Amino acid sequence: MSRQSGVLVLLGVLLCFSLGCGLSGLPQIGGSGETSEASPEVALATVESEESEESVDGADVAQATPESDAEAEEELDLSSVTSGLESLSSYTASFVMSFSDQDQSTTSTYGMEIETIREPLAQRVVIEGDVAEGTIEMVRIGERQYITVGGGQCVQTSLGEGDDLVGAIVTPDDVMGGASGLKRVLPDQTVNGVLCKHYVFDEEASLSGSYTEVQGEVWIAVDGGYVVKYSMEAEGQSPLSNESGHVTMDYEVRSVNQTSAIEPPVGCADIESSYPMLPDASEVSAFGESLMYQTSSAIADVIAFYQDEMSAIGWTESSDSFVSDDSAMLQFTQGSQSVTVSVSLNEDGSVAVVVMAQ
Repeated sequence: MSRQSGVLVLLGVLLCFSLGCGLSGLPQIGGSGETSEASPEVALATVESEESEESVDGADVAQATPESDAEAEEELDLSSVTSGLESLSSYTASFVMSFSDQDQSTTSTYGMEIETIREPLAQRVVIEGDVAEGTIEMVRIGERQYITVGGGQCVQTSLGEGDDLVGAIVTPDDVMGGASGLKRVLPDQTVNGVLCKHYVFDEEASLSGSYTEVQGEVWIAVDGGYVVKYSMEAEGQSPLSNESGHVTMDYEVRSVNQTSAIEPPVGCADIESSYPMLPDASEVSAFGESLMYQTSSAIADVIAFYQDEMSAIGWTESSDSFVSDDSAMLQFTQGSQSVTVSVSLNEDGSVAVVVMAQ
């Protein structure tokens, strides 16, 4: 059994169990969700002046009056909303998109919050709203990923170095990236504690979607070149459906370099504490009382391991067990409980192990 198929089986069971397969309509759009090689191509300006306080959408903002109007003619091509975040040691980002059709009879929302710590690597993503039909929480701590849906059962999987936690989820770049022709306005402003250049745009800007009557604002960090805040309202087609109506999008980065720890979701205790697992286990996936992983140990050694270790913790092997040269189905009982250990030889010589409570 391959790692990919094992993870898909577990995640599919979890989603169907918790939502009745209600997520089938969620678009699976590839995207990094946080980083990109490109950064907004904006010349960083140094502004020396007196500051005055005002509010941008409820946030405290410090404004600086420029020495000249030359910088106001500057335009921005924003290929990625999340570019530049790789320069931060930690941050929290939020993204909310809402849609209502032309007669206001249908509304939908999609919200995402992302917490990231670079060293050691940890990330938490929470997706909520009508489109997600509930709450999805994903946490990555090192090479371990935890997923819960609607506060229900937890799926645990292993992630490789190049694997992305949010690669198959709708991200801000999927629906907000690719804008060009954004116009600089002065003065510069401090948003969420970060000094920013301020830009505005309308339907004349080149956007990734099909919109009319656009009104938008973007604040770009002077130091780092990343988007701190992005707000847009428009008439047009919803990014998540074929319907037309009113679309709003808001993206914001907060708590820059302030997040210190990310914990697994509640209820995601390690499944390894329930069943024995070989020391060289890799590509570990767990769901409820089920455990899946790969091992490079010889299949005979894997079978012997479970026969010895399960017996040592009080399980009795049943006469229904089956063993061959390339597979085994070991049955264990303990009182009214039963566990099946399935062992099979992969084409590459590794061994797939599935431990499942009955």
